[in-house]
Amino acid sequence: MKTRFDVNEYEWVHGAKPRGFGLWLFSSEDDWHRLPFTFEHTGLYSEAKKAAVAEFNRYRLRWNLRSDNSLNSLKVHA
Repeated sequence: MKTRFDVNEYEWVHGAKPRGFGLWLFSSEDDWHRLPFTFEHTGLYSEAKKAAVAEFNRYRLRWNLRSDNSLNSLKVHA
């Protein structure tokens, strides 16, 4: 399953979609708020998304989580 990015909080705070250079923070947790995942990356948003997906996939493998698990989206923080 493809990883989704929730940008609602970011758009509410900044009034625009995320783009460009910055310090990007991504997070996710399952339905029971266990196994929290956080990842930060300094650079372009497009590069940060790719790096976050790669690290998120390693995280799911480490915890033996299937891709159809509830843990399949990342939240972009302001």
